[in-house]
Parts: sequence; C-alpha cells; structure tokens
Amino acid sequence: MKRTLLAAAASMILSTVAANAALLGITNGPDDAVDPVNFLFENDSGFDILNLTIDGTTAVGDGTGPNSGVTVFWDSIASLAGDANPNAPTPVDPFGLNSPVMTFLFAPGAFATGFTFDILDIDPDFGGVNDTGVQILDLIGVKVTAFFSDSSTFVGAFVDDPEPGKGLKLEGSTTGVVPLPAALPLMLAGLGAFALVSRRRRKAA
Repeated sequence: MKRTLLAAAASMILSTVAANAALLGITNGPDDAVDPVNFLFENDSGFDILNLTIDGTTAVGDGTGPNSGVTVFWDSIASLAGDANPNAPTPVDPFGLNSPVMTFLFAPGAFATGFTFDILDIDPDFGGVNDTGVQILDLIGVKVTAFFSDSSTFVGAFVDDPEPGKGLKLEGSTTGVVPLPAALPLMLAGLGAFALVSRRRRKAA
C-alpha cells in the first residue's frame, strides 16, 4: 500500500514537470541557404510567453565556414507573422535591430498556448558588416530565451536538423518553479499517517 501511494505521488510530480513551459522553433532550409532567414516559433506550453530573446553572440556555426563562431548581428526584419503580436507595433529599433540581440515583449495573452510567432526575412550579418553572406548553418548555437507567465524560463539553442532539406531546430529545456498538484500535500500527509500507524503496530507486536 505504501509503495502504491509513493508511486502515485511520483507519477503526479513527473506529469507536472512534463507539462511545464516549452517553446518550439525552426528556421527555413536547406543548410546552405543564404540570408534572408526565417525564425518560426510556437508556444507549446500551458502558459503565456511574455519575453522572447534571440542572441547572435552565441552563434558557433558548423565549424567549416570561414566565419564560424563570429557574432551574428540582426540587421533588419521584413515582417512579423503568426498569431502572436509583440507590444511594439512595427519591427523597429526597440526589438534590438542592428545588434546581436533581438528582444520581443508580449502582453499577457498575446503569445498564448498554441500561438505561433514568425520572424520573416531577417537579414543577418557577421560582426555588424553588411552583406556578408550568412548561411543557415552559421546560425548553429544561436541562443533563444523565453520567459513565461508562470515565472519559468526556457533556454535553448538552434542545432542542425539532420533531415534533408531542413534548416535548424530549437533544442532546450525549461527551468523554474514547478507548481505541485493540489492533491499532493494531502497525499503526503496520508503517507506520514500510514507510516506512523505501521510503526506503532510493529511496536505493539
């Protein structure tokens, strides 16, 4: 009985962790495609995304190109698409353009569960120098951070998608406070009472 209760409690905790915030992301392909670049994101969590940052200082490339490991600057954005709408009305300097870091802020509900957010026709450059021919593979290692309405944070980076014709895919994990199921405290209290009764019975025997 005790083992059954412990297993049930563990199962509830694991299911809660699995439901914690997540972010999906891909780029256009193939790997040797030259700019412009598209970033396509989807909120795969149960919470709103409030902040999304894309950091070109962490780009490492695939190690074969002459510019692998050089910081990538985001020069311009042609348009934004998808369900989510950032606070700023147009893709201008507040997003961090002409710098290696782009940041998008969202009001509660603006980037909700299942919503997509597409950043289209981005012009990336190496070291802030225009027209340097950045390829998709050069963006391997670009860091993506998302802050969620439950105070959790997703941190990931783009890696190569081995499927032919595909570009990069986002891989990462979420950290933060994971809320415990409402029934878990009662279950733990029951386990404690069960252990106490079992101990007394052993002593009486």
